[in-house]
Amino acid sequence: MEDDKGGAKLSPGPDVPEVKERPLEPLRLVVISDTHGYETTLTSEGSPLPWDITSTSTNGATKGDEIVTIPERLPDGDVLLHLGDFAIDASSIKKRDALQRFDKWLAQQPHPHKIVLRGNHDPFTVSFPNSNSTYIATPQALEINGWKLSCVPFVTHRRYQVPPGDAIVTHIPPKAILDRCESGALAGCSYLRSSVEKMAEKSPPRLWLCGHIHESRGHKYVRFGPSGT
Repeated sequence: MEDDKGGAKLSPGPDVPEVKERPLEPLRLVVISDTHGYETTLTSEGSPLPWDITSTSTNGATKGDEIVTIPERLPDGDVLLHLGDFAIDASSIKKRDALQRFDKWLAQQPHPHKIVLRGNHDPFTVSFPNSNSTYIATPQALEINGWKLSCVPFVTHRRYQVPPGDAIVTHIPPKAILDRCESGALAGCSYLRSSVEKMAEKSPPRLWLCGHIHESRGHKYVRFGPSGT
């Protein structure tokens, strides 16, 4: 569903009806996260530094003696999800310029719905005038093509509710799942995990997408809750 500007439709808040098992049309999600200003390296306009964008475009990357082709755009899909930490750590002017480049880059991607979660490096208030991306800075439920997406950005308190959804979309991973840092510490959120485990007893999600811990990227199959839902 869309608003009058073409963006994803936000629910009023976390108090949305419980998700019931129901037939859903396929929804293709393209997921990226923690680009930190390097989003253009995912496409053929890549640049070595997020704060030093040049006019020279890169059409390929060298991998040993092999030239790896970099696509002009991200893969097609119904929804482009950025799970947070798009901003760079620099001066306010460089941050502003990097945000404008990020918005223009998002606008070049082919997805009809674009959703960006706030990460721990990102500002609380952001607008995307070029891409019309939906920015999630507080926990919200989105509905797109019948799918309910439970979106939880980076938040510093534990007073929020995780809205029920067919897919959980968060910046921080759940505790002890894809959250091991290089030091060996587990940096996931126990509150977030317990909230979803409680939700899963009544309305289990089909998918959980998260970012944040660079060195723990990947995927994992997990059964949540005492009953293994």
